[in-house]
Amino acid sequence: MNLQELLGGRKNKLADPRVARIRMYLNNLAVFFIVAMIWLALTIATDTFGTVNNITNVLRQSSLWSIIAIGQTVVLITAGIDLSIGSVVGLTSCIVALMLNKGYPISVSVIFTMLCGLGVGAIHALGITKGRLPPFIMTLAGLTGWFGVALLITGAMPIGNLPADFKEFSRGDFIGIPNLFWCVIGIMIPTYIILNHTPLGNHLYAIGSNMPGSELNAVPVTRTIFFAYMFSGFCASVVGILVAARLSLGIASNGFTWELKAVASSVIGGTSLFGAVGGVFGPVLGATLLSTINNGANLLKFDPYWQRIITGLLIVVVVFFDQLKNKGNK
Repeated sequence: MNLQELLGGRKNKLADPRVARIRMYLNNLAVFFIVAMIWLALTIATDTFGTVNNITNVLRQSSLWSIIAIGQTVVLITAGIDLSIGSVVGLTSCIVALMLNKGYPISVSVIFTMLCGLGVGAIHALGITKGRLPPFIMTLAGLTGWFGVALLITGAMPIGNLPADFKEFSRGDFIGIPNLFWCVIGIMIPTYIILNHTPLGNHLYAIGSNMPGSELNAVPVTRTIFFAYMFSGFCASVVGILVAARLSLGIASNGFTWELKAVASSVIGGTSLFGAVGGVFGPVLGATLLSTINNGANLLKFDPYWQRIITGLLIVVVVFFDQLKNKGNK
């Protein structure tokens, strides 16, 4: 059974995955050119933007946002949302830091922390599928709840004194490319394969387009939603580990408001808040754009509050046009 059949006969242009994919790639191309033009403008306007050190910093920051944005994108494809990502980043940064402080090996600490991320996603999926809670409500509860857990297990204190080998990875590079960006590639490749070349990917898009139709066509809705939220939790745990390594610190506020960065990166990259549209390249481009704006604003000595205003305006504009496209295709 192909994706078109799984969509349950929904008669609109958005139901054609080829049309949606072409539009998404065109959006990705547009964002790529915008990023390229901003990089060129900032290189001309400042003495430091085009330096190797600064570009590396931009890539490192965008890498963290890219990973959580990819996880958010998988959830958005199902017409859901994960507002807990920032808190899960903070929680998992505390978990890995606590384990390392207690003398556990780096490999054991990292694996256990990733399992915690998967568990958090499973709890969200359980509330959504079995408890029939809206994703917005379930993950909003997670946003505050997991932040509280992180404060509880750390006593609201930062956890430092992390091993040198652990900290070194996040600051290193391979053939001139930051290790953090290699982590992005490591997440992108399997996600791309899942979304574009597996039945699971078809199921994710089908649920986002037409959940009742998917259920009638025997799509394993519950199992697929569990995958989406567990994958998002896993991505958040990876970033929690990386940010703890980068800052040499596990603290509950790591990742504060990053759920907004994840949503913004996804929608700027062409993911639809209405479901069924999204891919792996767009979130990375969106995260790079946001990171570039933040970095450029700092170099140009703009008021940091303007960075938040610009990000908010970008989200409003992108979602507005996404809503227009959604209405036009009905």
